[in-house]
Amino acid sequence: MLYINQRDYPDMPYPNNVAGACRPESQNIAKAGCGVCSACMVVDQLTTQSLGLEDCVQLSVDSKANLEPGTDMKILGTALAEKYNFKFSYGADKEAMLACLRRGGRVIVNVANRPDGSPGLFTKTGHYMVLIAADGERICFLDPYYGLEYNEGELKEKVDSSRAPLLYCDLDLLERETENRKIKYYLFERA
Repeated sequence: MLYINQRDYPDMPYPNNVAGACRPESQNIAKAGCGVCSACMVVDQLTTQSLGLEDCVQLSVDSKANLEPGTDMKILGTALAEKYNFKFSYGADKEAMLACLRRGGRVIVNVANRPDGSPGLFTKTGHYMVLIAADGERICFLDPYYGLEYNEGELKEKVDSSRAPLLYCDLDLLERETENRKIKYYLFERA
């Protein structure tokens, strides 16, 4: 199973937020590439093909998924669905997300900061991760920004990282970390 850690790519350009004020320090995969890293992992897990990171960046640019900070997953997900013949949908329905995982699909989740603006468990602003399985009330996921912080504090207490890069958390935790998002889940399945 392919795992991509965006932190390994500080020198790979990712032109994002091109519609706004571009900050050069955030124009790379390490700072803003969680969406494209997640997309590459989904393609690897649902097809017999691979999508290289550079090719995924180009797909994001070509589809204009990079106009805002980071990646617009509605746009990139649509481009992935067309290119790889996926069924693609999105929304905030927890039951639809769980059903997708149980059918063998993959879900890119959009975690965020808290409604009061304080940092979330996984991010200070917004972040994409890949959900790969659900077992009862536990979720297995891949975080493209996985690092040593999973061995300390609240992350250590609430996320099982003993089989990293496979990570596990309770569904309730995931729901709390997405409560500040209108679109929480991007669902991908084989057509």
